[in-house]
Amino acid sequence: MRHLAFVIISRLALGFIAAWLVSWLCVLTVNASESRYEVRGGVGDSSGAWSAHYWNPPGAAQAFSLRTRAPQVEDTVHGQHPETLLPSWSSALQPTREFTQGEQAIEQQLDQAFGWPRLALHTSMHRFDVSAPWVIPHGLLAPQAAENGLPRVYPLRPLWAGLVVNTLVYAAVIQFVLWAPGGLRRAIRAEAGCCPKCGRRLREASEGICPGCDQTSNTDVSAA
Repeated sequence: MRHLAFVIISRLALGFIAAWLVSWLCVLTVNASESRYEVRGGVGDSSGAWSAHYWNPPGAAQAFSLRTRAPQVEDTVHGQHPETLLPSWSSALQPTREFTQGEQAIEQQLDQAFGWPRLALHTSMHRFDVSAPWVIPHGLLAPQAAENGLPRVYPLRPLWAGLVVNTLVYAAVIQFVLWAPGGLRRAIRAEAGCCPKCGRRLREASEGICPGCDQTSNTDVSAA
C-alpha cells in the first residue's frame, strides 16, 4: 500500500511538472495571434468605447481589450459584445482601478493563456499609453516578441480546471511509458514459457512456481 501511494504521488508530481513545462513550451511554439483564429467585437456610447479581440488557436488563447473615454456620436455595437467575446478568466472583463477612477483616458489590457490539451496557465498585463511598456504582474517576459509585436509572457497563474486535467493526462502518459517496457518484457517471457519476473525457464517448475525467485506464474508449464 505504501509503495502504491508513492507511485501515485510521484506520477502526479511528474504530471504537474510536465503540464507546467508544456504550457511554457506553447508560449514559444504557438502563434497566439494567428488571424484565422481571431474574433472581434466592440461597443460605444457617450461615455466612451470598448473594443476587444480574441484568439484561440490550439494550445493558446489571447484576449486584447482597448477602452477609451472618447465619447461616441451614437450607441454602437459591432461584432460580438466584449463581455460575451472575452473568456471568463480574462482580467479585461473589468477595467483597471486607474481607468475606473478617471485617472487614465485610455487603457489596453492583454491576457494570455497556454497549455495542451487544456489551457492550464494564464497571465494578464496592461498599459495606459500605446508607447509605454506593458505592466506584467503575473508572468515572466520572454525575450522574443510575437509576430505582431505583442509580448510573449511565461504565465504564472493557474487555470485550475485545465491544470488538473493536464496533470492527470501527463501522469497517465508517464506511467504508461515507465510501465510499458517492463510489461512487454514480462509478456514475452511468459509467452516463451519463462518466469515473467526473472526470465528463468519453467519447464521443470512444479505448480507454476519459479525455482529461481519463487514467483507464482500463470504460464502453462506443460506446454513449455
